[in-house]
Amino acid sequence: LDAAAMWLEAGEGERALLALEEASGAVGEEPAEDSATRHYLLARAHFLLDNPNRALEEVLKALALEEESGHKAYGTPLLQGQILLRLGRYPEGMAAFQEALARAEGLERGYVLHEMAVAALDQGAYLEAEEYLEALLREEGYPYQAQALADLAEALYRQGRYQEAEEVARRAMQQGAEAAGELILGHIAYDLMHLEEALAHYRKAAELSEEGSREWVGAQEMVVDTLAQLGYRSPEEILARAEAVLPHVHPADEWHQALLAYRERAEAILREGRRPN
Repeated sequence: LDAAAMWLEAGEGERALLALEEASGAVGEEPAEDSATRHYLLARAHFLLDNPNRALEEVLKALALEEESGHKAYGTPLLQGQILLRLGRYPEGMAAFQEALARAEGLERGYVLHEMAVAALDQGAYLEAEEYLEALLREEGYPYQAQALADLAEALYRQGRYQEAEEVARRAMQQGAEAAGELILGHIAYDLMHLEEALAHYRKAAELSEEGSREWVGAQEMVVDTLAQLGYRSPEEILARAEAVLPHVHPADEWHQALLAYRERAEAILREGRRPN
């Protein structure tokens, strides 16, 4: 089981499954607590391998065995919540997170609250996300406080509370979440039609974030969009950034189509050798 856990930490789902098969063959009668751990690790492996339905079966077995053994870990309902969200079952996922929160102690509470907040943000439940983040920021010693502040800035921005969002984004930046903060400042400026200011924030966010990260993708998309709004100024930059970000955007995402259109227009401008006014 230790070997399987190690493979999971390394992101090696297939190898974790092999280790778990070996563990299953090696044990005879296993205590309920060990059996619960094995099913929990199986659930994590299947989830990692993008088999959420199979992962859900395994995590439910783990939860039943935890009831039997009396040893209830917070990570099991937390994983259940993540799987349910992947399956698009938001209310059930949040109920699982509530169970994880009830089981969590100390720093664990912060991790659960952050999961709940991000899930609410993704669902468009911005007021709910704000409540979870406010609760999270009251937790002592949570190591990802800067990211929590950036998420709170996003929740406030999405509610149209621009001044509060800007203040919180700047606090997040002071604590180290610079790219996420710049992105929110860019969104606020863009919405207020301060396009030059928005462009500067988006360029900075792209520069500060790791390629392929959520912030990097969002910043690249918005630099391209803002340059297009500014009359296709700098078509070379539009082309370069669109080509860099497209492999990271799912074809079903509405941004994919928009980026293709921006790229095509920039290519046409460069082909014609003219500059837009």
